[in-house]
Amino acid sequence: LVNYLLDVSKVQAGKLQFTLEKTDITAFVREVVRDIEQLAASHRFQFESTTASRVLVDKDRLRQVLVNILNNAVKYSSNADKVVVTLRNEGTAIVVSTTDFGIGIPQEKRAKIFERFYQVEGAKSYTYSGIGLGLYISKEIIEKHNGKMWVESEEGRGSTFFFSLPAIKNQYDQKK
Repeated sequence: LVNYLLDVSKVQAGKLQFTLEKTDITAFVREVVRDIEQLAASHRFQFESTTASRVLVDKDRLRQVLVNILNNAVKYSSNADKVVVTLRNEGTAIVVSTTDFGIGIPQEKRAKIFERFYQVEGAKSYTYSGIGLGLYISKEIIEKHNGKMWVESEEGRGSTFFFSLPAIKNQYDQKK
């Protein structure tokens, strides 16, 4: 809780610090998924990647985003046992998506999902612990990396959270 509140303060003050390094996005995401898999015995994780790209990111901050999204996927899909994580190239960006098969988010609530302190409450009065800061901070981190974050969801069928990051061009592309 304290770390979340500190991060919110830093975001609002424009002082969230980043240490950027070139990173193999596929290996990095696979490592984070394996770490979460060890903690979430109730779910199996399917990992798919069609990219071998590198990105310029703060690994600690990107790990924070992935852990938040993956933990949410498990938390909001207690009646399911699978989470799918996919990486793909889309133009000059790498798109990472995480799909759960849980309660989903009603259409009228999707626009607010990335706001501070916002938590979705389902029609059946689902109650989940949390303070509504994880997605807000995650979106800010992705945007500071010149990326985008969004969600697609269908109530009762699950949610897919996406984020994109600019890919680093390889040396051959840079010579053109």
